[in-house]
Amino acid sequence: MKKGILVVTFGTTSLKARQATTNKIIKKAKEQFPDFLVQGAFTSRKVMDKISNQEHTNIEYLDDAIQKLKQKECRELYVEPLYLTESNDLAKLQTVIHGYDADFQKIVFGDPLLTTVNDFKDFAIFLNSVGDLKLDEGNLFIGHGTAKSNRFILHTTLDYMMLDTNSFVGTVESYPDLGSIMQRMRIKNIQRVHLYPLMLVAGIHASKDIVSGEKGTWNKMLMDGGFETTGQLIGLGEYEFVQNKFISNLKRVVEVSR
Repeated sequence: MKKGILVVTFGTTSLKARQATTNKIIKKAKEQFPDFLVQGAFTSRKVMDKISNQEHTNIEYLDDAIQKLKQKECRELYVEPLYLTESNDLAKLQTVIHGYDADFQKIVFGDPLLTTVNDFKDFAIFLNSVGDLKLDEGNLFIGHGTAKSNRFILHTTLDYMMLDTNSFVGTVESYPDLGSIMQRMRIKNIQRVHLYPLMLVAGIHASKDIVSGEKGTWNKMLMDGGFETTGQLIGLGEYEFVQNKFISNLKRVVEVSR
């Protein structure tokens, strides 16, 4: 009986970003599970259509990817969502894929990146290890943010876990906000701030807030606040730690389901 693995993410039109993140995770999944059919999938039709018009790719739109695995007679489907944590988007993804329950004997989901308390603790330790900070330097990891409780808790929890360090987590649309972070940085006498995206892929939004000097961006507001800044356009999915965590999540559900 054939078994399939679906590695799912929203998608990005940046070839460089895909090569550094999604493609590497798919490659690791193929190496870890040589007897499985491994397929990458994007949930954004808009992104997928744009890619298809520009280049050849082995990643499919979600429904097309599932159909491809069906045609190859997969009877068990294991899904690893490349998401930061539980969210409405993940719930929608699960609903869509479970719409194919009749086509498979089994559909099993792996966890997103952060699910348990230990996941958060390990991830906070990882974030604080990024770079080689001097005493007057700090790391600021920037997420989109939302007022909805599940994502709100993600950022505040990570930020709280690093209170005794020179690493901070903030969100553009929610909390922790930049004003409160800058106050804490001044208390710690931080002079230089390294900005990183707290996003799986360093796309357009990350580029705007991290390296742009436009009015209203976090980079510009930090500079206006008297801080020196450097922008690091490195998506979370580019780090071995994150890639291996997704593979570990997938491995766990495959082993449990045997």
